Amino acid sequence: MEPYHINRSLLPDEVIKHIQKYISDGNLKPGDRLPSERELSEIFSVGRTTVREALKALDHMGIIDRRRNGTFVATHNDNLFISPIKKKIIFNDISIHELFEMRNLFEVEMVKLAAERRDEEDLAALRQSLKDMKEQLLAHDEVKYTDCGNEFHELIAKAAHNRIYYDLIVAIRETLKENQMRIHRDADTLKNSHITHEQIYEAIENQDPELGRKLMKDHLAEFEKLYDLI
Repeated sequence: MEPYHINRSLLPDEVIKHIQKYISDGNLKPGDRLPSERELSEIFSVGRTTVREALKALDHMGIIDRRRNGTFVATHNDNLFISPIKKKIIFNDISIHELFEMRNLFEVEMVKLAAERRDEEDLAALRQSLKDMKEQLLAHDEVKYTDCGNEFHELIAKAAHNRIYYDLIVAIRETLKENQMRIHRDADTLKNSHITHEQIYEAIENQDPELGRKLMKDHLAEFEKLYDLI
């Protein structure tokens, strides 16, 4: 990589942007090793802390793989241009309440579309997800329950047959997960959450979009209220 002068007011973001471009231009191919942190800090004339922050974000984006023996271009990645929303989330530029507002806009409508468009394959996947959630509920494992719950929401996005909804869900999940697990430590909250997910599934199965919208809206409002209490 050639030395590059970046805008110092946008340090990590500029490093990310340049590395993305370098990869997308074909200068680094899947499986290729990136320069070391020291070399990157010299290339961009920035501190190693800035380089680490940029590499951490790129790793979360799935663009690179960080290993003990170095950093490599991901072999499984086919989308080098991460959404601005996910990038802001990674750098904590979006508050949790802004995320709730966004969820209220798109997840409520997402359920409506899922109820209208779901097919048998979608329903089977959602049923299995509910089964997995129930197993973790009975095991009192809030970490695995949270993962299963997030998968359920991702499957609703798939049932809506709108790829943008799915990308948005994936973009915000990891940011919400830590707070979800704190909320899910309460056994009654965990049980009520599962009941609500079962009701949302039934609305989708019965192709009742308005009920699905109401249930999701109430679910998100309850979650936000609980978040304010922790």
